[in-house]
Amino acid sequence: MLMFRRQVAFRVRSNSRDGYTLTFQPVRFPFSAAEVRWGAQSAMVEGGDWLASLSHPYQQGGSAGSLAVRLRLSAGVEPGSYSWPLQVAANSL
Repeated sequence: MLMFRRQVAFRVRSNSRDGYTLTFQPVRFPFSAAEVRWGAQSAMVEGGDWLASLSHPYQQGGSAGSLAVRLRLSAGVEPGSYSWPLQVAANSL
């Protein structure tokens, strides 16, 4: 099983007093899964609906962070250069 690791930096500004979630949507072939870590939280994006999310409380002025992403290649796929497979969206709670 081949895994690739990447860091993704981001900044979110929100005025939602309930905070927000980062939602991760389907990864595509040639990847079979993605593990996303943000501080002490983690989400596994794999199989079926491929939808996972992490939440963050309200922070005045916005917040910045870094996601640690581990991508798993599907069985039988050769290592190579592939498009970024993971979609990330921020939504207020």
